[in-house]
Amino acid sequence: MATTGVEMPDPEQQLLQKADGRLVEQAMSQLPVRFREILILRELEGYSYKQIADVMGLPMGTVMSTLSRARARFRDAAGDLLKKHGSSQMEGLAATGRACVGAGRREIRSTRSESERPST
Repeated sequence: MATTGVEMPDPEQQLLQKADGRLVEQAMSQLPVRFREILILRELEGYSYKQIADVMGLPMGTVMSTLSRARARFRDAAGDLLKKHGSSQMEGLAATGRACVGAGRREIRSTRSESERPST
């Protein structure tokens, strides 16, 4: 059997990724618009603090403090959703050794290719 060199995730891994994606979307939808925007610019688009400050018209210190508050609110929202949806999803995540959602860039991936990302 010929292989393409691309490793296909198993069905369980695909299911967990879909559940993670839904959890991220739900948690993000609970955040104020400003928090969503700043998280998307930093975590998904890969913008530097300076780039975010320029785009949003904010001082860099405000960007850093807003990001900190946005990340905390995201973690709280994701944690509440995990509790609300029962321990079965948490057990599945723990069994696979996956990190907690909201742990930063490791869990939120951009759809942009590396060449499309802004330079830092």
